[in-house]
Amino acid sequence: ILVSIMKHGSLSHDYILSTLEIRKLFMCYALEGCIERIDGDGFERMKQICHDFYYSKTAEEGSELLYNFDHCIAEYSGNLLVPILFSSFKIPNVMLLARYLRLYGKEKMHNRNMKLLQCIERKDCPNAIAIMRHSIEETIHGTTEIYNE
Repeated sequence: ILVSIMKHGSLSHDYILSTLEIRKLFMCYALEGCIERIDGDGFERMKQICHDFYYSKTAEEGSELLYNFDHCIAEYSGNLLVPILFSSFKIPNVMLLARYLRLYGKEKMHNRNMKLLQCIERKDCPNAIAIMRHSIEETIHGTTEIYNE
């Protein structure tokens, strides 16, 4: 229902808010496990996604890469259901990420991902969660709101 509304009509503030709140819960939970479990290959994969995102040409291409970056975090969470549940929200997340990129460009999101990579590399879970929480909260009710495009 949410995907249909997003594709064919206007999306209410409440639907966007609910999607972002669920995203925040998933991502903060997933980061806790990811930081403990990620291996060198996973870290290199995330670095490559960041590189590809930096050179992405469109909001749609960039939003897919951002989703893939966050999905890597979900995959390394250690919880078998987190990546499955995260995938079930792929279309709304990609659509909202594309909206974000059209409104604000990619610099802030690239910086977020680079900071997250540094925290993951240092195994700094509290700061990684703070970065993720701040990024999503800014999109919910801060300087990068995405309720209107």
